[in-house]
Amino acid sequence: MKPRPAFDPQFTIFGHRGAAGCAPENTLLGFHTAIAQGVAWIECDVQAHPEALLLFHDDRLRRTTGARGRLLDTPLATLKTLDAGGGSTIPTLQEALAALQGRVALNIELKAGDAVAERTGEALCRAVEEGWDPAQLLVSAFDHTALQRFCLAAPQIPVAPLFDRPSPRMVEVARSLDAAAIHIGLAVATPIVLSALDEAGLPIHVYTINQPALADRLRERGVSGIFTDYPQRFILRD
Repeated sequence: MKPRPAFDPQFTIFGHRGAAGCAPENTLLGFHTAIAQGVAWIECDVQAHPEALLLFHDDRLRRTTGARGRLLDTPLATLKTLDAGGGSTIPTLQEALAALQGRVALNIELKAGDAVAERTGEALCRAVEEGWDPAQLLVSAFDHTALQRFCLAAPQIPVAPLFDRPSPRMVEVARSLDAAAIHIGLAVATPIVLSALDEAGLPIHVYTINQPALADRLRERGVSGIFTDYPQRFILRD
Protein backbone atom coordinates (compact mmCIF):
# COMPACT_ATOMS: atom_id res chain seq x y z
CA MET A 1 0.00 0.00 0.00
CA LYS A 2 1.25 3.48 -0.85
CA PRO A 3 2.01 5.82 2.05
CA ARG A 4 -0.30 8.69 2.80
CA PRO A 5 1.34 11.98 1.77
CA ALA A 6 2.23 14.44 4.51
CA PHE A 7 -0.60 16.86 3.80
CA ASP A 8 -1.60 19.50 6.31
CA PRO A 9 -4.75 18.11 8.02
CA GLN A 10 -6.13 21.65 8.24
CA PHE A 11 -5.34 23.02 4.77
CA THR A 12 -2.39 22.32 2.47
CA ILE A 13 -0.62 25.17 0.69
CA PHE A 14 1.41 24.15 -2.37
CA GLY A 15 3.91 26.67 -3.70
CA HIS A 16 3.08 26.66 -7.42
CA ARG A 17 6.31 26.11 -9.40
CA GLY A 18 8.01 27.23 -6.19
CA ALA A 19 6.69 30.73 -5.60
CA ALA A 20 6.05 31.70 -9.21
CA GLY A 21 4.51 35.08 -8.42
CA CYS A 22 7.59 36.41 -6.67
CA ALA A 23 10.56 34.27 -7.77
CA PRO A 24 11.67 32.52 -10.99
CA GLU A 25 9.46 29.51 -11.55
CA ASN A 26 10.81 25.96 -11.46
CA THR A 27 14.23 27.09 -10.22
CA LEU A 28 16.17 26.33 -7.08
CA LEU A 29 15.95 30.05 -6.23
CA GLY A 30 12.17 29.85 -6.52
CA PHE A 31 12.05 26.73 -4.37
CA HIS A 32 14.24 28.28 -1.68
CA THR A 33 12.02 31.37 -1.75
CA ALA A 34 8.92 29.24 -1.20
CA ILE A 35 10.61 27.42 1.69
CA ALA A 36 11.57 30.75 3.25
CA GLN A 37 7.90 31.75 3.03
CA GLY A 38 6.96 28.69 5.06
CA VAL A 39 5.49 26.20 2.59
CA ALA A 40 5.52 22.50 3.39
CA TRP A 41 4.85 21.50 -0.24
CA ILE A 42 6.32 22.72 -3.53
CA GLU A 43 4.88 21.89 -6.94
CA CYS A 44 7.13 21.66 -10.00
CA ASP A 45 7.04 20.38 -13.59
CA VAL A 46 9.29 17.70 -15.05
CA GLN A 47 10.11 17.09 -18.71
CA ALA A 48 12.09 14.18 -20.12
CA HIS A 49 14.89 15.81 -22.08
CA PRO A 50 17.05 13.22 -23.87
CA GLU A 51 19.97 14.00 -21.54
CA ALA A 52 18.25 14.60 -18.20
CA LEU A 53 14.94 15.10 -16.43
CA LEU A 54 14.48 18.88 -16.36
CA LEU A 55 12.20 21.06 -14.25
CA PHE A 56 10.50 23.29 -16.82
CA HIS A 57 6.88 24.02 -17.69
CA ASP A 58 6.69 25.22 -21.30
CA ASP A 59 7.43 23.47 -24.54
CA ARG A 60 9.45 26.49 -25.74
CA LEU A 61 12.20 28.40 -23.98
CA ARG A 62 11.26 32.01 -24.70
CA ARG A 63 8.88 32.91 -21.87
CA THR A 64 11.17 32.12 -18.97
CA THR A 65 14.65 32.30 -20.52
CA GLY A 66 14.29 34.64 -23.51
CA ALA A 67 15.96 32.05 -25.73
CA ARG A 68 14.59 30.61 -28.94
CA GLY A 69 13.76 26.99 -29.59
CA ARG A 70 12.19 24.04 -27.85
CA LEU A 71 13.42 22.70 -24.56
CA LEU A 72 13.62 19.09 -25.71
CA ASP A 73 15.49 19.97 -28.92
CA THR A 74 18.22 22.03 -27.22
CA PRO A 75 21.41 20.36 -25.95
CA LEU A 76 21.69 20.21 -22.17
CA ALA A 77 25.00 22.09 -22.23
CA THR A 78 23.28 24.99 -23.99
CA LEU A 79 20.30 24.90 -21.65
CA LYS A 80 22.62 25.16 -18.67
CA THR A 81 23.97 28.48 -20.01
CA LEU A 82 20.51 30.10 -20.07
CA ASP A 83 19.24 32.44 -17.37
CA ALA A 84 15.90 31.09 -16.15
CA GLY A 85 15.44 34.15 -13.92
CA GLY A 86 17.51 35.87 -11.26
CA GLY A 87 20.66 34.23 -12.56
CA SER A 88 19.21 30.74 -12.03
CA THR A 89 19.73 27.88 -14.44
CA ILE A 90 17.15 25.28 -15.43
CA PRO A 91 17.54 22.58 -12.74
CA THR A 92 17.54 18.86 -13.27
CA LEU A 93 15.24 16.77 -11.14
CA GLN A 94 18.31 15.19 -9.55
CA GLU A 95 19.67 18.61 -8.56
CA ALA A 96 16.35 19.59 -7.01
CA LEU A 97 15.99 16.35 -5.08
CA ALA A 98 19.49 16.77 -3.66
CA ALA A 99 18.86 20.40 -2.68
CA LEU A 100 15.41 19.91 -1.17
CA GLN A 101 15.65 16.62 0.72
CA GLY A 102 14.46 17.02 4.31
CA ARG A 103 13.41 20.62 3.75
CA VAL A 104 10.08 20.35 1.93
CA ALA A 105 7.68 17.88 0.29
CA LEU A 106 7.58 17.80 -3.49
CA ASN A 107 4.65 17.46 -5.91
CA ILE A 108 6.04 16.66 -9.37
CA GLU A 109 3.84 17.10 -12.43
CA LEU A 110 4.71 14.92 -15.42
CA LYS A 111 4.94 16.99 -18.59
CA ALA A 112 6.55 16.14 -21.95
CA GLY A 113 9.18 13.80 -23.29
CA ASP A 114 9.50 10.14 -24.20
CA ALA A 115 9.21 7.85 -21.18
CA VAL A 116 8.78 10.76 -18.76
CA ALA A 117 6.69 8.53 -16.47
CA GLU A 118 9.18 5.66 -16.40
CA ARG A 119 12.25 7.88 -16.08
CA THR A 120 10.68 9.94 -13.29
CA GLY A 121 9.66 6.73 -11.52
CA GLU A 122 13.20 5.41 -11.69
CA ALA A 123 14.60 8.72 -10.40
CA LEU A 124 12.20 8.83 -7.46
CA CYS A 125 12.89 5.21 -6.55
CA ARG A 126 16.57 6.12 -6.35
CA ALA A 127 15.68 9.18 -4.27
CA VAL A 128 13.82 6.99 -1.78
CA GLU A 129 16.82 4.66 -1.59
CA GLU A 130 18.96 7.72 -0.84
CA GLY A 131 16.74 8.91 1.99
CA TRP A 132 13.66 10.64 0.66
CA ASP A 133 10.48 9.69 2.54
CA PRO A 134 7.83 8.52 0.01
CA ALA A 135 5.24 10.46 2.06
CA GLN A 136 7.14 13.63 1.06
CA LEU A 137 6.66 12.89 -2.65
CA LEU A 138 3.58 13.12 -4.88
CA VAL A 139 3.35 12.75 -8.66
CA SER A 140 0.52 14.18 -10.74
CA ALA A 141 -0.40 14.43 -14.42
CA PHE A 142 -3.21 15.37 -16.76
CA ASP A 143 -2.21 12.34 -18.83
CA HIS A 144 -3.68 9.57 -16.70
CA THR A 145 -2.17 6.86 -18.88
CA ALA A 146 1.26 8.30 -18.11
CA LEU A 147 0.32 8.30 -14.45
CA GLN A 148 -0.54 4.61 -14.69
CA ARG A 149 2.89 3.95 -16.21
CA PHE A 150 4.48 5.90 -13.40
CA CYS A 151 2.66 3.72 -10.85
CA LEU A 152 4.15 0.63 -12.45
CA ALA A 153 7.63 2.14 -12.31
CA ALA A 154 7.35 3.46 -8.74
CA PRO A 155 4.45 1.74 -6.95
CA GLN A 156 5.48 3.12 -3.54
CA ILE A 157 5.15 6.80 -4.58
CA PRO A 158 1.71 8.45 -4.08
CA VAL A 159 -0.04 9.96 -7.10
CA ALA A 160 -2.82 12.46 -7.82
CA PRO A 161 -4.62 12.80 -11.17
CA LEU A 162 -5.06 16.32 -12.56
CA PHE A 163 -8.29 17.51 -14.20
CA ASP A 164 -8.79 20.77 -16.07
CA ARG A 165 -12.42 20.00 -16.94
CA PRO A 166 -15.22 18.04 -15.30
CA SER A 167 -15.52 14.37 -16.16
CA PRO A 168 -17.97 11.72 -14.98
CA ARG A 169 -14.93 9.43 -14.57
CA MET A 170 -12.97 11.57 -12.11
CA VAL A 171 -13.64 9.34 -9.11
CA GLU A 172 -13.18 6.19 -11.20
CA VAL A 173 -9.80 7.41 -12.45
CA ALA A 174 -8.65 8.29 -8.94
CA ARG A 175 -9.64 4.88 -7.62
CA SER A 176 -7.99 3.04 -10.51
CA LEU A 177 -4.72 4.79 -9.63
CA ASP A 178 -5.08 4.24 -5.88
CA ALA A 179 -4.67 8.01 -5.78
CA ALA A 180 -3.77 9.94 -2.65
CA ALA A 181 -5.57 13.11 -3.80
CA ILE A 182 -7.41 14.72 -6.71
CA HIS A 183 -6.12 17.97 -8.24
CA ILE A 184 -8.53 20.19 -10.17
CA GLY A 185 -8.59 23.60 -11.81
CA LEU A 186 -10.63 26.41 -10.27
CA ALA A 187 -13.16 26.25 -13.11
CA VAL A 188 -13.80 22.60 -12.25
CA ALA A 189 -14.38 23.29 -8.55
CA THR A 190 -18.12 23.89 -8.72
CA PRO A 191 -20.38 22.82 -5.85
CA ILE A 192 -21.76 19.98 -7.98
CA VAL A 193 -18.33 18.63 -8.88
CA LEU A 194 -16.99 19.01 -5.34
CA SER A 195 -19.99 17.11 -4.02
CA ALA A 196 -19.40 14.31 -6.53
CA LEU A 197 -15.69 14.15 -5.72
CA ASP A 198 -16.46 13.92 -2.03
CA GLU A 199 -17.60 10.37 -2.80
CA ALA A 200 -13.97 9.38 -3.31
CA GLY A 201 -13.08 10.42 0.23
CA LEU A 202 -9.80 11.94 -1.00
CA PRO A 203 -8.21 15.36 -0.42
CA ILE A 204 -9.14 17.80 -3.18
CA HIS A 205 -6.54 20.44 -4.10
CA VAL A 206 -7.41 23.34 -6.43
CA TYR A 207 -5.08 25.35 -8.70
CA THR A 208 -4.09 28.20 -9.05
CA ILE A 209 -5.46 30.36 -6.22
CA ASN A 210 -3.87 33.70 -5.37
CA GLN A 211 -6.65 35.41 -3.40
CA PRO A 212 -7.03 34.49 0.30
CA ALA A 213 -10.78 35.22 0.25
CA LEU A 214 -11.25 32.73 -2.59
CA ALA A 215 -9.19 30.14 -0.74
CA ASP A 216 -11.44 30.64 2.31
CA ARG A 217 -14.56 30.00 0.21
CA LEU A 218 -13.08 26.83 -1.26
CA ARG A 219 -12.07 25.65 2.19
CA GLU A 220 -15.65 26.15 3.38
CA ARG A 221 -16.81 23.95 0.47
CA GLY A 222 -14.59 21.09 1.61
CA VAL A 223 -11.46 21.69 -0.47
CA SER A 224 -8.35 20.38 1.31
CA GLY A 225 -5.74 22.70 -0.13
CA ILE A 226 -4.65 25.01 -2.93
CA PHE A 227 -1.77 25.73 -5.27
CA THR A 228 -0.65 29.37 -5.23
CA ASP A 229 1.94 31.60 -6.85
CA TYR A 230 2.14 33.67 -3.66
CA PRO A 231 2.61 31.36 -0.65
CA GLN A 232 3.34 34.22 1.75
CA ARG A 233 -0.24 35.50 1.36
CA PHE A 234 -1.49 32.28 2.93
CA ILE A 235 1.29 31.02 5.18
CA LEU A 236 1.79 34.30 7.03
CA ARG A 237 -1.89 34.74 7.77
CA ASP A 238 -2.37 31.31 9.42
